[in-house]
Amino acid sequence: MLTDTALRNLKPKARPYKVSDRNGMSVMVSVTGHVTFRYDAPLKDVASSVVR
Repeated sequence: MLTDTALRNLKPKARPYKVSDRNGMSVMVSVTGHVTFRYDAPLKDVASSVVR
């Protein structure tokens, strides 16, 4: 689950990585530590992502 504490404890690694929630929410952590939020929502039987 992506709680406030879990997000604050994310640290950059040598390669970008993804941490997912069970409800389609995920974050991508870059090598510089930048966190990008993503929500994967089904739209008319086609998987798509909303990136913020």
